[in-house]
Amino acid sequence: LGIHPYIINELKDDAIGMYFTHMYSLRVKTPQNEELIKRFHEAHKNDKDFITWWPFPDSAFAVLGWKMVFAAVEKAGSLDPEKFTQAFEGFQWKSPVGLWTMRKCDHQVITPMFGGEIKAGPNPFYDFPWTGENIVEFPADKVSLPATPDYNPRCK
Repeated sequence: LGIHPYIINELKDDAIGMYFTHMYSLRVKTPQNEELIKRFHEAHKNDKDFITWWPFPDSAFAVLGWKMVFAAVEKAGSLDPEKFTQAFEGFQWKSPVGLWTMRKCDHQVITPMFGGEIKAGPNPFYDFPWTGENIVEFPADKVSLPATPDYNPRCK
């Protein structure tokens, strides 16, 4: 199950016990992730739609992806496509939830994933069931398909 607040809110207690995986989790306990959550919530806590109150996986992944792009632009020292591409290929960025790598041959961003079980009871984000405290991190190299020339000739 991919964790999406609308789905979990609709399922309510029927979601309890389901397992989820995603490339981002509000439960990752790093100072950088806690700061991201805090700043995101401060900016959106009065939004009408609860989906924007917290950096759920999709919105957090977009925010972190852009931060990675900006870091690569800074490394390139230019917005010139040639320089940027050269700087980004093989680029590694320490995100708030672990190391992200832009694979050179196919420009696939390789990230860790996080998983766990949907639990009942109170949580710091919503009144409906949500991810439990026990988040498992799956290392990027264990959850990414290997680069092969079968699907992309650049990957040798």
